[in-house]
Amino acid sequence: MKNKIEFRTIVLASFVLHILASFLSSGWYNPDEQTCILEYVNFKLGISSNPCFLNIEIENQKVEDSSLKIRSWLQPFFYFLLTKISLFLNINNPFAITYVLKIVSSMIGFFSTYYFFIKTENHFNNKISKRIYLYSSFLIFYLAFFHARTSAENFGISFLIIGLGYYFSNNINFKNFNFFYLGLIFGLSFIFRYNLGVTIFCILIYITIIHDNKLNIKFAKIFYLSIGILIICFFDFLTALWGFNEIQNLKIEKLYSYEFLSNNLTWLQFLLCGIFNDFCGGGSWNPKPFLYYFIFILLEFFPPLSIIIIFVICFFWIRGYKNIIFWSTLPYFLVHSLIPHKELRFIFPILIFTPYFLAYFFEKINLQKLNIKILSVVVVCFAINICGLIYYSITSNNSELKFLKYIYYSPEIKNIEFINSKKDIKFYESLNPFNINSVSNNYYFRFKKINLVEEKDENKDLIVLWSQISCTSECIKQEQISLKNNKSKYILFLNNNEKKQEINIHLKVTDQKNLSEYLNELNFKEKKYFLTKSLKVNEYFKNKSQCKLIKNSIPLWILNISFNNINKRLDFLNLYKCEL
Repeated sequence: MKNKIEFRTIVLASFVLHILASFLSSGWYNPDEQTCILEYVNFKLGISSNPCFLNIEIENQKVEDSSLKIRSWLQPFFYFLLTKISLFLNINNPFAITYVLKIVSSMIGFFSTYYFFIKTENHFNNKISKRIYLYSSFLIFYLAFFHARTSAENFGISFLIIGLGYYFSNNINFKNFNFFYLGLIFGLSFIFRYNLGVTIFCILIYITIIHDNKLNIKFAKIFYLSIGILIICFFDFLTALWGFNEIQNLKIEKLYSYEFLSNNLTWLQFLLCGIFNDFCGGGSWNPKPFLYYFIFILLEFFPPLSIIIIFVICFFWIRGYKNIIFWSTLPYFLVHSLIPHKELRFIFPILIFTPYFLAYFFEKINLQKLNIKILSVVVVCFAINICGLIYYSITSNNSELKFLKYIYYSPEIKNIEFINSKKDIKFYESLNPFNINSVSNNYYFRFKKINLVEEKDENKDLIVLWSQISCTSECIKQEQISLKNNKSKYILFLNNNEKKQEINIHLKVTDQKNLSEYLNELNFKEKKYFLTKSLKVNEYFKNKSQCKLIKNSIPLWILNISFNNINKRLDFLNLYKCEL
């Protein structure tokens, strides 16, 4: 009973953290989960969007490069259905809809963890490894944060470990139709994240080589598994046609056309795009050497725990070569190590098994009891892990989203003066704060259009310099030119907002030496709201008794950390309200 109470408590704690992360960890770990998933949903809803790798019409001219069709539409299709249900239930706020999507995604991830644990806990016999496996499976630092992401990695990995859990639950008396169901699960894993095709292929090799059945039985199982995968691939093909607005024009004869099939099989285009671009090995992709993923894990995957993680991964790869998880991870790691372009998220399908690797290590070294030194290390590591778990579960990746949400939904904030010095402005980034990190955000904030305008001296007539939702490099170039006379502004025309129709953001940029003079001449009778990303400007308003900080993207105490110029290297936004 005690063990059951402990198990239920840990699972409940993990469940609660998953819910919290769905609401509190706003934004994205990588922009792909926004531009390559949610923006696709925006596109299908008929809202102005800026999806990645998508053939859409730009100024009535269609981009015809089929090599750009390299993303699956299955996850956006699923989110599209959830969004339609949300709209039917009168959930119209984009933030609220996103919470729905994240909660559902988080629950899928949580179920995958729970299912895999239940099906693999019998792999470990001693009490120490069992307990370590239980606690790390549900309370490891990255879990709730990762599952709350709307990323392809989240969905692909979730179905991968569901498939492995299903395999472990049936591998003794596996029948052919069990392999068909397994193929459906692994097919979903592959379609959600095409990189996992390497893992799925190696699992097929494992089943062919390691299983003790006769050769004809092995081929039968591979056949049924392959049929399941192909059915999911065909469904992915149909959702791609839906995504590209070609499903209504589909004819039987087109299915016999090689050109039509190759242009609309997104997994094939993904592979071809990688081959023809040296797997992103040149140009701005910043290629890394062969074993650089160990450096990524060491420096970016929550050090100092990352040292232990690297050790237990390598230990498992040396000792666990007969385990299907070995075949699911090591070949994947080697293949991705050969690919020049590397990102930590690409090896999440390996890192997700960290709890299993930890338990495997303690199982194999066969500790009968923990001595004081080892126990102290375990306790310290667990405490660090819990701190990381809480931090990643309740903090926001893109705190600007909550900041801008305040501006967008506050009816009284219609005119803002955005004041900065020239040294605070990056020449390649737009000064429209709603264009976060150059990612179109008409998903969260609905705009009919966004105009960059310049006021004439005489009668305040406006010259329109740019008029689109997304600010491209050409737009930024126009913006930089217009900043010279300090008479430019962004007019954001809001969509379906009854309380206010537009937001005016006046862009004021001056030399550092003239900044104090400009600030001292401000008239708080005419202007009330002031926005800045400049430390010097922030210091001025902070010391003005008439001004009150009403919203900030990061805590003020962080901006006071001058050690190693930390505060000078931070991106932040502060909004002040000044009244006489």
